[in-house]
Amino acid sequence: DDIAAPMHRTLEQLRRELADIERRRVGADHELVQQVRGLERAASGLATALHSPKARGRWGELHLRRAVELAGMVSHCDFYEQGRHTAPDDARIIQPDLIVRMAGGRCIAVDAKAPMDSWIAAVETSDAAERLERESEHALRVRSHVRELASRRYGTALPGGAALVVLYLPAEDLLRAALERDASLLEYAATQDVVLATPSSVIAILRGVAQGWREASFAENAARITRLGATMHDRIAIVNEHLTKLGRALDGSVRAFDETVGSMQARLLPVARELRELDVPSARSVDPIERIERVPRPVPSEA
Repeated sequence: DDIAAPMHRTLEQLRRELADIERRRVGADHELVQQVRGLERAASGLATALHSPKARGRWGELHLRRAVELAGMVSHCDFYEQGRHTAPDDARIIQPDLIVRMAGGRCIAVDAKAPMDSWIAAVETSDAAERLERESEHALRVRSHVRELASRRYGTALPGGAALVVLYLPAEDLLRAALERDASLLEYAATQDVVLATPSSVIAILRGVAQGWREASFAENAARITRLGATMHDRIAIVNEHLTKLGRALDGSVRAFDETVGSMQARLLPVARELRELDVPSARSVDPIERIERVPRPVPSEA
């Protein structure tokens, strides 16, 4: 009993702890199942929403806005969304999803309405042959969309002209799937003056534009400093001229004063002394006047 009783208590405690662990495991499994089901519902809802062209467009625009925020471009400052422009030679309304103003006056037009129907179908299918067919169809649709963007002639329709037209693909896999089925797609887009860009490359482009704005700001500040320096130099020269004139006037005043004092000492004071010697009554005495010995400091000449 002395040996078995402690072992019995230990085993009973171990049993209770194992039962508690099992209850926690069952609860965690149930919670995990609920979370997985929630994710499945969310994924199903997202997949269903992406079948709608309007929802896909909105999703692409949200991705684009996020990329712009990550690039450090302030909303409605260096870019603006959904700008409407009319081509000069016809009545078509050109409405890119994003227009980024560049420091030189030109702009970048970004289109976020990338075709995704075939890509979504390729992702959803489990048949390898059908997946290849859908991905090939996706590549053809991306090529067709590039051709459509090139036909809009953003370069002549947008203020200052479009330096770059970007087809924004909101997922890296969208570009990968297209390039796997059409290796010449990037080269074709370049010949049409269109750039295929994913979130990472769009951020790189926008950060380059932001750097251009900063450099333009530095150049503008340097030009303003140069203009202010020239203005300051001219004003210093004008004040120097005024000081020179004032110095000459002061020098003339001192000379006139000294000449007057000399005349008074030579002509008037001797008469006053003689009158005093003759006991001419006077209530006031004539004190001597000191000459001004200080000379105005010369104004330095312009360097």
